Amino acid sequence: MKNRITGSLFILSLFLINPSIQAQNWNEIVKSVASDRAANDEYGTSVAIDGNYAVVGAPKEDEDENGLNTLQNAGAAYILTKDVSGNWVEVQKIVASDRALFAEFGSSVSISGNYLIIGSQNEMRDAFSANPKPNAGAGYIFERIAGSWVEVAKIVSSDR
Repeated sequence: MKNRITGSLFILSLFLINPSIQAQNWNEIVKSVASDRAANDEYGTSVAIDGNYAVVGAPKEDEDENGLNTLQNAGAAYILTKDVSGNWVEVQKIVASDRALFAEFGSSVSISGNYLIIGSQNEMRDAFSANPKPNAGAGYIFERIAGSWVEVAKIVSSDR
């Protein structure tokens, strides 16, 4: 017990003696919600940002990019950009070209420059939309072309 108290006092003294150790202040600058949000979409499960672009995953979104063709938990991702006033604005909703029930497209996201990759943790089919393997997963690569994000490849593990 004495060693715990001594250790705690030592750590506390470091904070009191060293004025450069300070808490960081973080301020919320925006709260984003999907333009077509619905209960249980899980918007915000995954988020990535690069420069003036952000991508937000919603792995349990049911509708396609046009708000049609319902497939339970097929998933989606939303692209936001920072406008000239510094506000974040949704500019595009993307889905997998081969959407499937329970695929959960958007379960992971990453963005770098003109490319983004979206994970679909429960996607069953291979890169040619064949050879189903339960919950094998896939990644979809998108490229920004003429201002829109376009799917350019679907990648899967070689040993799926």
